[in-house]
Amino acid sequence: MKYTMFHEQQFRSQVESALELVQQVLDVNRKPRLAEDMDHEYDDKYALAEFLTNTTIAAQMNILERMGLTGNKLPRLYDMVHVDKRSVTLVFETEDTCTFSKEQLVDVVKHNVEHVVETSKTSSSSIFGGSSQTKSQSVKHKVIQKCKEYHWKVSAQYRVFCYSGNDPENNVVELLARSSSTSIVTTGSKEAPFPQRTVHDPIKTSFTWLLQNIEKESEKQQRTCGFKIDRSKDTCRTPRRNEEIDKSVAFFHDLSFWFSTVKQHFIKHVETDILGNRNPANDATAHTNAAPKLTSVSDSQLFCPVIPLLEPNQEVPGSATRQEEPKSLLVLASPTGTTTTTSPLMSLGDIDKLLNEQCRTLDDTMAELTSTFPSHQLMKLVTVAEASVVLFALGAVSLFVQYQQSIEYIEEMLRKQVIAAIGKEVNPKDFQEFMKFHHQKMFAPAFAPKPFSYAIRRPDHYPDGILSIEANGTGGGEDKVEPISTHVRFISGEDAPAMSIPINAATSIKMTGDRYLHGWINHRFASAPTGSFTLSARARQFSSFLLIVGVMAGADKFAPKDAIILQNKDELLIPLLLKELPTAKEFKDAIASLSPDQQRFTKSFRGMQLESSVFGVCVVQLKPQMEALLGLPPDALTKEIRLTQDLMSLFVDYQIPSDLLSFDGSPDASAKDKVDCVKGHTKAVLDVIADTKKAELEEMEQIAKNRISELNAKASSLATVGSMPSAFSSSMTGGMLKDFGGDDNTYLSEGPYDTFSSFSHQASSGTRNMRKERSARPLRPRAAMMSMAAPPQALNRSLQSG
Repeated sequence: MKYTMFHEQQFRSQVESALELVQQVLDVNRKPRLAEDMDHEYDDKYALAEFLTNTTIAAQMNILERMGLTGNKLPRLYDMVHVDKRSVTLVFETEDTCTFSKEQLVDVVKHNVEHVVETSKTSSSSIFGGSSQTKSQSVKHKVIQKCKEYHWKVSAQYRVFCYSGNDPENNVVELLARSSSTSIVTTGSKEAPFPQRTVHDPIKTSFTWLLQNIEKESEKQQRTCGFKIDRSKDTCRTPRRNEEIDKSVAFFHDLSFWFSTVKQHFIKHVETDILGNRNPANDATAHTNAAPKLTSVSDSQLFCPVIPLLEPNQEVPGSATRQEEPKSLLVLASPTGTTTTTSPLMSLGDIDKLLNEQCRTLDDTMAELTSTFPSHQLMKLVTVAEASVVLFALGAVSLFVQYQQSIEYIEEMLRKQVIAAIGKEVNPKDFQEFMKFHHQKMFAPAFAPKPFSYAIRRPDHYPDGILSIEANGTGGGEDKVEPISTHVRFISGEDAPAMSIPINAATSIKMTGDRYLHGWINHRFASAPTGSFTLSARARQFSSFLLIVGVMAGADKFAPKDAIILQNKDELLIPLLLKELPTAKEFKDAIASLSPDQQRFTKSFRGMQLESSVFGVCVVQLKPQMEALLGLPPDALTKEIRLTQDLMSLFVDYQIPSDLLSFDGSPDASAKDKVDCVKGHTKAVLDVIADTKKAELEEMEQIAKNRISELNAKASSLATVGSMPSAFSSSMTGGMLKDFGGDDNTYLSEGPYDTFSSFSHQASSGTRNMRKERSARPLRPRAAMMSMAAPPQALNRSLQSG
């Protein structure tokens, strides 16, 4: 979790609330403001980051002090790290027990059940039998039920301690410990609500970093917060992006998570699982003994002293006389990087006041908890001690969130200032334009990067096409496609050895043309994707060239992967899949702990990757090659468009040997005579191809006519056999006949053969009906021509069997 999102609105709301209290703590005329509202230097940002971190350390120690890390225990932990050079771990461990106490029979009043008895009484007014009076009376009786209650004694004990090294039993510093118990009443079953003994997993976190950033002054024997940012490291980029701040954010994050887990133990396990399991027979008793909830504890009254405030015309931090006695275990020292007599940072005396205010609010809130929760001396599971731990956890989490947002605020402030300076937010496309602009200034024209876009041309000729590598979606909300810029080294074909290109296992060719060696640096942001790039090749009308792509297998060897001929306005787009290889340093670090055999293998494999990672493109112009192949002088085919197209067709489509087309006359013949000779050979070959095509076409037409004749003959012979059932007629029409023009060797399936055989045994009936059907709808070829689907031999055998 190196970098987190900055929530500006929430952060400003918290700062505004804190500023009201800050003005009450400081003098009336003091008006500290956020750092972005004050004039300051870049070093002040580093000092502010150190100030915030040291303040967070001191504020966190104020919370831990009230958890038991008092002044006599801190020196022992300090010596573990600085003297013994051991790590320190903060631990919370707890244990529960459950034992049976007694079984009790109690009276349970059913409040919703009543028994009503009505009585009447009659009396007379005189002894002579005068008027009489009747009185009625109703009596309500409550229903009481006998119920068994099972009493259980649940005990819980926990402690918070620190230990050094890896031995949690020895060299332990205990911060907090408490044992308590309560009585749980259940009904219905005597089964224990909890196991007899439960030892929970200890909750641990490292406490070493905080102790490492504590220093001890020799004169006053007072410990101070000594966090500093090493600006000389190469990894230090900004006040936020450096190793020291990353470690501090990681530590406070882990510590806040530790506090949150401890808080959840008390709220969920103790208060909900244990105390919420009470089920006495009398509900009134349960409500009478109800205690305040831990979830009601709030840290809203706690003051957080971690605020990125600046104030003009302040004295150098650390030179101020401390106006109040610090109440914290740790005090702050003067931050580094202040070179002037005045600094916009708040003085140490002001920070002492803010830390004292935090201590006051902590003590006041704890006093309120004392009046609300039972005393920790009582034998109860939830007392003011547990409520205080929950309060400390809430305060630690809020402290971490405020510190994290304050540190991110410095980075956000830097980002806004850069945007305000240049007038826009830089995107990847702007970054690339920025690098191009500075390359033009840094490099001489001969060495400056050039766009990878080249015209495929012969000297003093119009280009045959264009070859380029283009970047797609370079950012900035534009879909404009632009070629990449590369560093280029030109090597003349006369000065370089021939390049070997294997075509197959038995054939290889030698290329002696000019060569270009390209080096490309892809500039992008770390969070941005690599991007997509395309190899683009375009041929012009009546032009052609051969494009070969592959990798360089050596200094004089090109390993082709694919090739294509582009001609007549063809356009080829090949997406390039880029894979990033580890740098030399990353590779060296990765293999440092491998065995010698593994190192040799990885080095050999990396060598293969590096050799095969150089992408190569070879372009062969076809007109000069055909001129040399056919024995024609240079530029002889430049204006012979029809001849060039015919030659390309003969070579590519028909695979005609070049011996049949090349010039075979006298070497002293003129260029026109040589071209005419090649034209004559080309025309002769084309005539042969045309005659062959015509003969094949006539042969196919004759085959089609023969098929139609056979169809008519077989149809006429079928008409003389007799009538056929309608089922067979439809079978013959749908299964034996098909459109001509498909496969001529398609035969009937077994279905029509079986149907025809069954028909041959009953062909004696229905002759007249069949003849009428044939005369009404004669069997003839359709407009698209029909062909028998079965060979004549099979049909003849069927007719003979009939």
